[in-house]
Amino acid sequence: MAGEEPNSVMARENMRRISSEHLTGQDACIEIIDVFQDYRTALEYDILVTPALLASGPGGEVVILGNLRETEKVLAALRSVGIQPRIPQQCH
Repeated sequence: MAGEEPNSVMARENMRRISSEHLTGQDACIEIIDVFQDYRTALEYDILVTPALLASGPGGEVVILGNLRETEKVLAALRSVGIQPRIPQQCH
């Protein structure tokens, strides 16, 4: 993330929503790094564009760029590294 830039704010909000709706009950650890405060971590993981989500799972790592508004694409990327989001129940 990059401070309070609009896309970073939106990405944080979208990640919170995705986490609460799809990642509950899993051993998921989400750490938000502000590159304005800790640019070394971004360089360590070759993150040159923000906002960016680095997801690590049993199947490897994937970087998702942008504000994370496209939930299905984020979930597909998480699945690609072995993180299995739960499907929320539909209201009847």
